[in-house]
Amino acid sequence: MTENLLVDKNDNIWIGSATGLFLYSTTNGTYKKFKEMDGLATENWSKDFSIGYISDKKIKAKTSNQFSVFDPEILLQESKVPKPYVNRVEILDSTIFLSQDDPYELYLEPDEDYFTIHYSAKEYNNGRNLLFDYMIESYDKDWITGGLSHKVSYNHLPPGTYDFLVRAYTAEGKASVVSDKFVIKVRAHWYESLYFKLALLLLTGIILYLFYKMKTNSLRRELALRSQFNEELSQVKLEALRSQMNPHFLFNCLNSIDNFILSNDAQNASEYLGKFSKLIRNILDYSKTNLITLKEEIESTELYIKMEQMRFTDKFDYKISIDPSINQNLKSIPPLILQPYVENSIWHGLLHKKVKGTIRISISQDSNYYNIKIDDDGIGRQKAQSIKTKTATKRKSHGMKITEDRIRLVHQLNCQGGTVDIIDKVDINGSPMGTTVVIKLAIPEITSSR
Repeated sequence: MTENLLVDKNDNIWIGSATGLFLYSTTNGTYKKFKEMDGLATENWSKDFSIGYISDKKIKAKTSNQFSVFDPEILLQESKVPKPYVNRVEILDSTIFLSQDDPYELYLEPDEDYFTIHYSAKEYNNGRNLLFDYMIESYDKDWITGGLSHKVSYNHLPPGTYDFLVRAYTAEGKASVVSDKFVIKVRAHWYESLYFKLALLLLTGIILYLFYKMKTNSLRRELALRSQFNEELSQVKLEALRSQMNPHFLFNCLNSIDNFILSNDAQNASEYLGKFSKLIRNILDYSKTNLITLKEEIESTELYIKMEQMRFTDKFDYKISIDPSINQNLKSIPPLILQPYVENSIWHGLLHKKVKGTIRISISQDSNYYNIKIDDDGIGRQKAQSIKTKTATKRKSHGMKITEDRIRLVHQLNCQGGTVDIIDKVDINGSPMGTTVVIKLAIPEITSSR
């Protein structure tokens, strides 16, 4: 028997409406509405509605063109959302069918770049509708809404291993359930494989290394040739400067001998000639080498000073002091480095002094450098330049400039530094007291050890 309302066995009242089938509980005074998503045929039960039992457990609800048969106990149950699963895969024109319990990994060849995954869930509460989301981990950034659709297609999935997931939930968002991982493995083309990339990387590295070696060797050869050229050029310049230095020095010595001869001083001329001959022999020997011992340099310098003392009697004294820790027998100094500065001190500082002057030479060693000081108490450079005597004009020398160039070239050849500083000494009143020349000369590494 059917009526437009029904009081069931539990004293609940069932009433049809245009928005759903209502259940009113007389026990607690609450009601609940059921719709299509709960498994009913329709939501509109207002037209020609009737409802009644057709058996002990089942109720039939009817409108003019729709009806539903249901067990009220089952309809009232809070059913769980079933776990979704992949039930079919279409790869190009082939189809693979799967069941919920099939553990399956999908292998795709490089040219199988388009595929469709079908997913579903077991019957849910008499056919209640479910919504779905899906994603491929490490490819999709987040879950993608699939709605009521039961499939998704992918195109040109990069080579690699992926996990496909799908989740199901009700329209109210209840009981979201995620499927088991469905593994997808996309094989790479041979030129996309890891082994090919490693081989290509290795080959590229070898090519770059060979190119680097060729470039480095070429650069080394170029630097070696350039260094050899610069060394030979510096050597030629050094020889040219030495050829300027020696004639200049020889001219000064011969001029001194000439003065003695003109003065009819045979004894001094003979003694002077003896010193001069020894000095000439030294100069000829030194012209064959770039370096001599400090002892040889001091000996030549002292010969020159004594010769000048003979020419200019009672005009100056001299003193030479050498740090006793210095090994004077090492070939460590260019020849005739001191003589031009000593000559300048004598001719332009001491000779114009009214009283007897003194020239002092001191040599010490600091690490791999000689510190050479040539000090005089003459009239000073400024006053010497103001004296325009004939002698001073004739004795104007390029010796110091030549020696400075020699020190610079020795520096280039040995890759070590060397400096020359000239200091004008003055007293507390600012009056000239002489000149000090400070030479810092690098000792070549091959001779600097003791």
